[in-house]
Amino acid sequence: MITDQKSFEAALERITAFLERPPHEGTPQDAEFASLLEQVAQYQTELQSQPTSSALEAAVNRAHDLMKDAAALRRAREAVTKPRWSSFPEDGEGIGPTTGV
Repeated sequence: MITDQKSFEAALERITAFLERPPHEGTPQDAEFASLLEQVAQYQTELQSQPTSSALEAAVNRAHDLMKDAAALRRAREAVTKPRWSSFPEDGEGIGPTTGV
């Protein structure tokens, strides 16, 4: 859980490492990556809701950039991932009216 500047910056470093070498989908590292992204987003929201600028402003901006990179990675993964639970053949063969037999 991110509670202060030190843990926030450590999470950003870990996210940076994951973005450099994305974990395989469904692995424990992928779950950690997703958890870190959520924690950073929550903490970033808390920081941005503060009325005055903080010493963490550069880190918040970096987090924002990393979140954009993570979103781009998610979109890229979704673009290459085929639906897993489709009952239709991928080539479209065999789809059509049935005779009820």
